[in-house]
Amino acid sequence: MRKVIKLLLATIFISGICAPIPPAQAVPITCGGNILCNVGDTGPGGGIVFFTTNTPFACGPTLASWCNNLEAAPKTWAGGASDALKYWSLSGNVVPGIGQVSPPIMTAAQFGLGLKNSIAMAISDTTTGNAAVASRAYNGGGMTDWYLPTMAELRMLCQWAHGDTITVSTACSYTNALNTGVPSAYTFTAGSYQSSTQSTNPGSAQWHENFTSGGNDGNAAEQSTWGYTPNTYYTRPIRAFITGSATISLNNISTSVIKGGSINIVATVSTAGVVRFYANDKRIPKCLAVPTVTSGTITATCQWKPSVQGSTKLTATITPTISAFPATTSDVALVSVPRRTTTR
Repeated sequence: MRKVIKLLLATIFISGICAPIPPAQAVPITCGGNILCNVGDTGPGGGIVFFTTNTPFACGPTLASWCNNLEAAPKTWAGGASDALKYWSLSGNVVPGIGQVSPPIMTAAQFGLGLKNSIAMAISDTTTGNAAVASRAYNGGGMTDWYLPTMAELRMLCQWAHGDTITVSTACSYTNALNTGVPSAYTFTAGSYQSSTQSTNPGSAQWHENFTSGGNDGNAAEQSTWGYTPNTYYTRPIRAFITGSATISLNNISTSVIKGGSINIVATVSTAGVVRFYANDKRIPKCLAVPTVTSGTITATCQWKPSVQGSTKLTATITPTISAFPATTSDVALVSVPRRTTTR
């Protein structure tokens, strides 16, 4: 099988359909597609997954897609033995298309925004020493959506680098040594790593995260912002991606309901959306598009009043709010509908 795959790749390359996959990208993928990720897994881009969430966030060049994972490139991403030093902007001008903030925003709304920021940076300054240009040029795993992280994303990368609990609302702690628990291929250099978040400080451009107290500039704070480069800071590309799929199940349904009576059919789902309920493959009136409700678990409820006797097959289909997840149908739940034994 391996010989066949190698021959196929060689044939594709020779025919000019696509470029060959560099040796550094030949990393076993341990999650992606319908396979959910855990922190430490190898992602689709050959990087290491450092953050995953059950609450998808907007991502993509225009924030029109959905993602629920972040992976970081290996330290050799730029061809050297460790992370490359790159600058933010040589022009000294404000980069259009990126908001200016001080202090940096540290919320989940910043997840996935780095790609949009990086595209704007690369348009403003096209030189190869630019951190965004270099990050966008990296194509680990054959992926073309690598980018310079926002400060929120960089904070979580710093937390992962120190073996901390990953939470965007808490500052990166230096209690544990840098690279605690980090595989050797992904270790960080003691210093400051730059983000794609733009500062409001006069004569200043980017916010950067100090992975060690003091960083490159002696500022003991977690974050700092200094002048437009030629100052250079360490750079590590990341990418956002989606994994998993919607699931739906019908649980705790009464196995018997009298004709003319009613029961609640409760569908438990893994993601928000609308649910359509069926009885014997026919749509149940008033249950054609039931919105999900989140209260600990995510559910949708249909009140069903059977009109015929006998065994009835119940199913439900969820159409997720997240367009990346296809519609999914539950397994069958069988309900017996006996004849009413009492008069009305």
